[in-house]
Amino acid sequence: MTRTKRRLIAVTLAVMGVLAVAPSASAFVVRTQGRYPGTATHPVTYLFDGDDPFDQAYWVQANARTVNENYTYRGVWQYTCIMHRLLKFTPGHYDPNSGVLYPDSWAVDQRTGWDCKWISPDATSVRFPARQFRIPNLPTSRYAQDTVVNWALQDGSFLGRKTYDYNAQGDYYVFEGLVLYWGSAQNGDVYFQNGSGA
Repeated sequence: MTRTKRRLIAVTLAVMGVLAVAPSASAFVVRTQGRYPGTATHPVTYLFDGDDPFDQAYWVQANARTVNENYTYRGVWQYTCIMHRLLKFTPGHYDPNSGVLYPDSWAVDQRTGWDCKWISPDATSVRFPARQFRIPNLPTSRYAQDTVVNWALQDGSFLGRKTYDYNAQGDYYVFEGLVLYWGSAQNGDVYFQNGSGA
């Protein structure tokens, strides 16, 4: 894609000392709540430039995925919901006026809202579509992406939740001429950052 200004997305990885993941193409971390969540596929997240040469934004695409039933409760209606989130990083800083040292922090910058579907007793899974986030061209902003999936029974009983934290190089795919850079960060997570280059 032609541009008068070449833009970069930088992705940085730092190892989280308290979490270990098995080696694979993707090295995301799954955080689980509840005793009986199901499973879900975890496709890579796309980072790409838009088609409009006058729009200096980037796009983050949480790709379509399959959510599987909880096997313990197979054969009964299960209700599953999915939400994708774009997280924004705020670096730690010292406020000389108050004398307070603020630590690094992540906060949800954008979210898709819950998308929910029923898994019938005759089915084992449902499919959810891809969703996108638009990021303005702000070189100093750092972002990351995660996906939250809930499972429940027809009577509302909570089965469990899984949060798929995209925190490694293999979790992201950059295309359409954007350049991928790596470094390290003290916050212990992956982030991608807009920038500009020659």
